[in-house]
Amino acid sequence: MQERYADTRIERIWSNEELLLGWQTVEKALIQARFNLKLMPEVDFRAIMEALDSTPPNVDCWKDWDNRLHHDLNAALKERMRFIPGDLQRWYHSGITSYDTEEAAMLRKIIMAIEIYEAEVVELLGVIKSQALKYRYTPMMGVTHGQWADPQSFGKRLACWHQELQMGLTLLRELKLKLIYSKMSGFVGNYTEITPEIEKEALRILGFKPYYGATQIVPRTLYVPVASTIGMMSKTIANIAMTIRLGARSASVLYHEPFGKQQTGSTAGPHKRNTINDEKAGGMDIMITKYIEMIIACCGTWEERDIAHSSVERNAWPDLFHASIHQAKVMTKMIGGLVVYPKNMMLEIVKTNGCYAANVAKEQLKEWGESYGLSAADCYKIFQLAAFNLSCPIQDEDIGNDPGLMDATLRSIEQEDCSGHARRNIQYHISLGELEPSGVLDITDETIKVWNTKLRAIFDSVEVNERWDEVFSLKYLLRNEAKIFEEVFPEPEAHEEYVPGA
Repeated sequence: MQERYADTRIERIWSNEELLLGWQTVEKALIQARFNLKLMPEVDFRAIMEALDSTPPNVDCWKDWDNRLHHDLNAALKERMRFIPGDLQRWYHSGITSYDTEEAAMLRKIIMAIEIYEAEVVELLGVIKSQALKYRYTPMMGVTHGQWADPQSFGKRLACWHQELQMGLTLLRELKLKLIYSKMSGFVGNYTEITPEIEKEALRILGFKPYYGATQIVPRTLYVPVASTIGMMSKTIANIAMTIRLGARSASVLYHEPFGKQQTGSTAGPHKRNTINDEKAGGMDIMITKYIEMIIACCGTWEERDIAHSSVERNAWPDLFHASIHQAKVMTKMIGGLVVYPKNMMLEIVKTNGCYAANVAKEQLKEWGESYGLSAADCYKIFQLAAFNLSCPIQDEDIGNDPGLMDATLRSIEQEDCSGHARRNIQYHISLGELEPSGVLDITDETIKVWNTKLRAIFDSVEVNERWDEVFSLKYLLRNEAKIFEEVFPEPEAHEEYVPGA
């Protein structure tokens, strides 16, 4: 992995030093098993263990042997045998093949790497939770299909991210507990030179259990769920990053990722605050996806064994963890330092011209409209027409065709009174019966006239108007978010009572 994205802990786990120590650990477990089962003299056992413990593996010597033998495990055996007396060498790597040594050693690496990744995700979850509680009552527009939908709190959006990532972490932890199967059953897994009892005891010492049915290797399908779950969590993080990127666009900035005081955004544009961390998180997801594809592709093997998966696993597994850990770190930094603009979020709600409550208000109008002959379809069309009356941009094709109008139009728009625009709201447009014809919708003038008459009759009531005001209030629309916070963050501080204006 390139140094920019590498994690030193993962580098250490997959270093040559740890590779040789890992293989030696497995070989020592096999010797320990034979001794525990009273299959070798204690004096031999003590002599071998002392020789191995007093002389750490030498990487340079191992590399020298590997260059000659073109077999790294055999090279490791040569390097270790140097220190074991000749009459005791028969006990070392006895009755097993290379992958009997390598399987358990690789599994131990994967488990150690998972634990490092877990810790990074836990830190990310803590940051997301903190921000979710901080912005528990910060309203913003929910968006579907790139269009305004219902309002929500920014805290709720963060809570959704927390829940999805937490479920991924829970699944990963469950899968880690199932990484207990390895093998030490010989050339093709049928115990020709080693007994099932020795295998079971050796794996027990290492913390594993035998996989009965192994060939020369255990099926690679045992490892795929772990890789796939890490990939799923990467998709969650990438989706968070994409959402923040969308909210950081220049046209309507809802939040910015952290920006250093000496940071530059673009070589060409000094005004820019590029979303480099969010974009990086998305790029890491692409890498992670490809590493997982490589791991999945290694599930097939020619009969009892071929070596195709070996080179892939040596690269795909460590790089998968490098990329995943880096991605989690980037997102932790980004969420923790996120610069949020609550006023802009509120302005976006204002810009909807009241459409933020259209979904709920429509249902309320259906209830009232029954007594006045308004069908459910009529109510839907009334809201659609009101929204189009107030929200559709005015078309002016001349601006695009006349270069002389460009600057004049820009200055005119700059001087436009936005407060007047804010008062155009479907809440009043409907309650006052002020629906107008629309060239976009196929609704006759006569139908609109009938609707306006009925609407004025419906809203000729203090009680109805008071209820109408409530339906358009954010406190009412967000009232049930409390359940989300109770479930996602069960601690009391996560769902304190809402105090208006607090």
